[in-house]
Amino acid sequence: MNNAHDIVPTHLAVQAMRDNGYKNAAYAMPSASFAVVNGDLNNRLSGNLHISIPDIPNSAIIARVRHQLAISTGAACSSGVVAPSHVLQAMNLSNNVIEGALRIGIGKFTTKEEIEKASFLITNAVNEIHQLL
Repeated sequence: MNNAHDIVPTHLAVQAMRDNGYKNAAYAMPSASFAVVNGDLNNRLSGNLHISIPDIPNSAIIARVRHQLAISTGAACSSGVVAPSHVLQAMNLSNNVIEGALRIGIGKFTTKEEIEKASFLITNAVNEIHQLL
């Protein structure tokens, strides 16, 4: 059984990987396609990276990375729902941000290499889509 001394370092490690994954992807994207974090930057789950890439449809990104990455457009409870996220709508995000939303889960067994690979794959997908637009 875990005690508080085991949980805190794990939480902080996952949080650090989440933040590094966002930075890796955000800084590698073209200036016209920047990634934004959906939600509060400080008060959020450590293992959840929820970003949007405005003006780039999330379905186009997922189509390019789905065989290499476990990634989704929304919460598991809304799996199969085609409508925009009611949570993102309640946050008053614009439609172009909602349509570019991606949810990436990170756990205590996720490695730094996997984070770097995910950032690379997402960035490449965004760059490919950007060139087509």
